[in-house]
Amino acid sequence: MSQGGRSLESRLELLELVSKRLFDGYSVQKPRYSRSGITVQLEPEDFPEWSVEIIRPSLNNPAKRWFEKDTAGLEQELAKMVRSLPVESLSWTDVSLREEINRICGDRIAGWNPSILVNLSGSEAVLQVRFNPEQPLVLAVRPEVSSSSLPVILRSDLRDSLVREMYVFTGLPLEWLEDHQKDLELYARNFLLDRNTVSNARADVAVTVDTGPISNLKAEVESHRYSVSAKLVIPVGADLRYPELQLHLGRIVQPCQGWDLEIYGEFITEANDLDIESRWGAGWKPWKELWIGAEYTSPEDLLWWKAVYRPEIDGFYLWGRYSEEDSGIIGAGVPVNQYFSIELYYDERYEDSFSIRLVTEL
Repeated sequence: MSQGGRSLESRLELLELVSKRLFDGYSVQKPRYSRSGITVQLEPEDFPEWSVEIIRPSLNNPAKRWFEKDTAGLEQELAKMVRSLPVESLSWTDVSLREEINRICGDRIAGWNPSILVNLSGSEAVLQVRFNPEQPLVLAVRPEVSSSSLPVILRSDLRDSLVREMYVFTGLPLEWLEDHQKDLELYARNFLLDRNTVSNARADVAVTVDTGPISNLKAEVESHRYSVSAKLVIPVGADLRYPELQLHLGRIVQPCQGWDLEIYGEFITEANDLDIESRWGAGWKPWKELWIGAEYTSPEDLLWWKAVYRPEIDGFYLWGRYSEEDSGIIGAGVPVNQYFSIELYYDERYEDSFSIRLVTEL
């Protein structure tokens, strides 16, 4: 059994010699030949008492809690991997060791780049693992608060509170925050539920986050107790129409389980005479997108039927009123932002029935 003038035995001896030079820290058993191939067995000659120290980045809660949860048990997992590793072998295993640590950490905490350092002290060795954030990073979390039942001043206060609270997520790896999107949504929801404005109004909160370098956080807050709003309406391109100020005050009650009925009063005054028109009504939502009701107006002394259709709270909306005298009013609006909308307005009581209205929430 020889080839090229060299016997198999001499080839195995040469392989053993080369293996001893390559694999520092390990004793090489004599290679064995079989039909399946050549086997080289390595045994660690001497290895220290290993321990692993995870040096976590300085984070504020809740990110700190999330990171600790992601890395729970990581010390034990890495210690098990290196427990029989000779220190001398680090000269040729360092690349593979780093790759394996990157793989293990990547499965747990995407977006954080681990760096390793080995500290030796006598018969002890400490593997230190630090974490640095990887690009891209979260530059800001931009919150928006929308509501059909709370006035602008309260929504602005909630938004300002969220801006300050969400600042702790600035500078975190985007990939890691994407993995914790549900945690972020839950955290923001619980934060809002703890605000006096929300708890006193007995409001429901729904939060969605669109992650990105500038992450958009949208919070929808709807009260089950009160409905308050104020609007300034400015007609454009219509005769005999004047700017008007509208104030809506509502109280939500439950005549029976699962049925929220809004009882409200509205007060409208126009800039030309400052006379006040009052409307007293009640309405309910058979679906989230649809509000229907009836209201009595004074001094007109009329009963009106009213409906509002709004598929999304910050999107296109359509509303209409129809009186017992067969008069109809229709408005179709498109929000420019949370506080300003443009409406196409139709009122058949006027000869110049079509107009554009600029609607600003106060």
